[in-house]
Amino acid sequence: MRGWSLVLVALLASSAHAGALTKKTLPVLSTSDAVGKVTPCGCHTPKGGFARIASVIDSTKIKYGDALVVDAGDFAPDAANPIEEARIEFQFHAMEMLGYDAIGIGERELNFGVAKLKSLAAASKIAVLSSNLYDKKSGQPAFKPYAILKKGGLKVGVFSVMGPKIDLPAKTGDELVIMDPVEAAKATVATLRKECDVVVALTHVGRVEGEDIAAQVPGIDVVILAHHPGFVAQGRRVNDAITIASGEQIQNMGITKVLLNGKKVSDLSAESLILMPEVGERADVARLVKDFEDAQNEKFKKQQAGS
Repeated sequence: MRGWSLVLVALLASSAHAGALTKKTLPVLSTSDAVGKVTPCGCHTPKGGFARIASVIDSTKIKYGDALVVDAGDFAPDAANPIEEARIEFQFHAMEMLGYDAIGIGERELNFGVAKLKSLAAASKIAVLSSNLYDKKSGQPAFKPYAILKKGGLKVGVFSVMGPKIDLPAKTGDELVIMDPVEAAKATVATLRKECDVVVALTHVGRVEGEDIAAQVPGIDVVILAHHPGFVAQGRRVNDAITIASGEQIQNMGITKVLLNGKKVSDLSAESLILMPEVGERADVARLVKDFEDAQNEKFKKQQAGS
């Protein structure tokens, strides 16, 4: 077992258990389009990274009692270099440790093949979701179409859709077909609304198309925009839903607040938090990420030396 895997096991065992919501608010924390990044950017002022995300998640759960934490897809690295398969494995383990509840599948998550993603999903406590990716041979959903998660006294339904014009990588297109995302969203929301208090959509379709889903599919409360969504500082209301676009490379994090009257949604607000140095880093996560990146760099050096 890798050294960072041993650390992950220890950290997962010591994770705090979330309790009841303390401020009549369900926070929804969201990321998308990380494209393999786990560290702050190499900008003049470094932004982002898993260690800062961990800090935001922890402080939010302390303040509000719990939070829903989701990623709307394309967090995975490129598959051009075989050593990067270790990165998607690390990301799955680390996101579980950080407290992610659900992942919406983007095309990059399929970079290493359908079987690989299914294996990672089966081994993870995170719900790996797609409501409109179907197996061509069986005609059945290729992945779990939705999840119902308990947050405080609430039942929160989460689902994900992918855009039909997105090119699937490698040989994935021979195995999977992307069904109409609007129709899939309508059918899934109808199912979730029968027992859920809050419904969250992970729309890996692009910003404009995601806002169209918010407009065309009643019953959604929060719409996380992904697939090159851009950065929007404040969430935008579309009918009864709110949309949030927090940019790429995990430099920012979407923070949506679902205000509640009992178990009913009474109001919604959202903003994108830029993960600047003053956000702070969780030290154990920072060490974990550094150890992983150091190991990857060593692999790359050996690879270059042998070429």
